[in-house]
Amino acid sequence: MITDENKEIIKKILEEEKLKEISPKELEILEDNTQINLNILKGGEVHFENINQGEHKNLWYFGKLFKNSDNFKEGIILGKNILLNNVELMKLGTKIMEKGENQIKKIGLNYKHQLEPNKSYWSNEGEYSIKEYIDAKGNKLMENKKEFYDTIYNKIEHYIDISDTNIFDVATCWGIGTYFYELFETYGYLYFRGMRESGKSKFKKILRLIGFNGQEASSISEASFFRTIENTKGLLCLDEYEKMDTDRKRATDLLLNAGIEQGATVKRYDVDLKGNRSFDVYCPKIICNITGLPLTTQSRCITIEMARTITNKGKLKPRIKDPDWKLLRNMCFCFTMENWKEIKNIYENYDYSEINNREEDLWRPILSIASFFGEDIEKNCKDYCEKITEKMRNDELDINIDYQLLLDLLGMFESDSAQRFLTTREITQHIKQKANIQFGEKSPERVTAWHLRNFNLFKVARTDKARGWTIGRKDVLNAMLSRDFPIPEEYKNDINDIKLPPRGYTPTNQKKTKKMTLPPKFKEKKEKDEKEK
Repeated sequence: MITDENKEIIKKILEEEKLKEISPKELEILEDNTQINLNILKGGEVHFENINQGEHKNLWYFGKLFKNSDNFKEGIILGKNILLNNVELMKLGTKIMEKGENQIKKIGLNYKHQLEPNKSYWSNEGEYSIKEYIDAKGNKLMENKKEFYDTIYNKIEHYIDISDTNIFDVATCWGIGTYFYELFETYGYLYFRGMRESGKSKFKKILRLIGFNGQEASSISEASFFRTIENTKGLLCLDEYEKMDTDRKRATDLLLNAGIEQGATVKRYDVDLKGNRSFDVYCPKIICNITGLPLTTQSRCITIEMARTITNKGKLKPRIKDPDWKLLRNMCFCFTMENWKEIKNIYENYDYSEINNREEDLWRPILSIASFFGEDIEKNCKDYCEKITEKMRNDELDINIDYQLLLDLLGMFESDSAQRFLTTREITQHIKQKANIQFGEKSPERVTAWHLRNFNLFKVARTDKARGWTIGRKDVLNAMLSRDFPIPEEYKNDINDIKLPPRGYTPTNQKKTKKMTLPPKFKEKKEKDEKEK
């Protein structure tokens, strides 16, 4: 029952709640402000781009710092035009104001980073310079694409001695591609692997001198890593990766694992902004190493295996002051401006079904560039792709626990392929005899069970005395096919009638589970126990 006193309390609460509501006059002001602020939507979204290289309004551009008197002005070469950032900053009271017109932002190319001085910029004057390119009007300076390709190829081949000459085609296409890698969704790293004095550092240096905004990054601090990439978007070279200290190596691994894909960023604290800021880390990278890379990082690399040379090429040293490097870079800038659209079209329509999705991400840009230069060059790159891909797969399989477990498990069905009940202990003991899997300090049976469950293809079974799995030869082969593992030659006939289950299928989650028929030895023991009772 509600008393008069309670009624008064309720009435007071309702009056207080009413006071918290927005009054009609306040609501009218809010609606007016909203209508005014809706004008912001008419301007569209602001998308920030990088002005080192990219596509804008169906034209390609390159960014550069142009010297004007004692100052440098940011600019871009867009098509046949040069646009400058003519902004001068002036202080008005406590506010920093802009004076002048920013021609780059006026055409809708918004950017938030600054260009850094670099020795590899496109030359203002001279052969294949910016001036010569713009003065050429509608004429192409790089009409003979084969001659251009051979010039780059021959320069690399002059210094490097390597048994597989297809590597020269791969390196040439990769180096040229650094000038328009923003066309591609991914751009795989080059990984030079080999012993000391095998030419890794020399090969890296040559590509750095040819590539877009190439720079050494082995001694760059962690704080500078991300700013350097965002401000230059150039080819980053990492030498002696294995000698990095723990903190720098951790930061480098993060950089390498993220930076293969367009739009990849990492967050770091910015002292100037006093807050977190996203840094773009997508750019071409070269890694030199002796001891090998983590599997995750290596899967992002096109591996080039090097060996010591026994010819006089080992004595040839590429000199930084050689004017040929400047000429080659100028040629690459001109080539890109004149041919990027055709290469983009090839890339968007390129299909290479002989390799899987992850490997295609690495090779599709290179093979698209090779295809532009001709069938012979494309074939050479494909041959190396298939050769090194198979080798890397085999190397990876040697240390892949899932593959080794399935391979050892397959050995339990050499004489009898039918499904049968196996305990985790039986499987683990069999695997231990093979000695292909290192269990470490963890319980071997737990490790085995975890991997078997992770396949989501084996049926969990249970008896009165033990828990295990119902497995047959075809179940093991099915699991191998589901992970795209190679099938041993002697079992290839068994996979003809195997059909992979649909995605999301999990045997342990079936609605109805049939009661399992016990193997004879367990059945006899159960009957004997019941009689004794």
